[in-house]
Amino acid sequence: VDGSDNIFVAGYTNGDLGNVNAGEWDLFLIKFDSTGTWKWTSQHGSSNNDVARTLQIDGSGNIYVAGFANGPLDGQAWAGLSDIFLMKFDNQGTKQWTVMRGSSGNDDADALQ
Repeated sequence: VDGSDNIFVAGYTNGDLGNVNAGEWDLFLIKFDSTGTWKWTSQHGSSNNDVARTLQIDGSGNIYVAGFANGPLDGQAWAGLSDIFLMKFDNQGTKQWTVMRGSSGNDDADALQ
């Protein structure tokens, strides 16, 4: 919940939440206003499973989403198996940037502070 009582939900879907599914599970970020009215959905993914685990909102209203991806996101290097990702969105749902990091094993991010 941000300073204006907007509600943000992050997760994953194997369907289409208003954006084309890239394959398998896609991560999503959804914004609702303080009355629960849907405002926008941002859906992203590789051809494999990509899961948003956590989100954080900064004082300027930017939203940070982290989790794991089983393929490269937004042209980022993918080390193999599951890599962690961090995405930044503005308050209107426009993605600002994506970073990925990982080892040759399974990596997962499940908290932001």
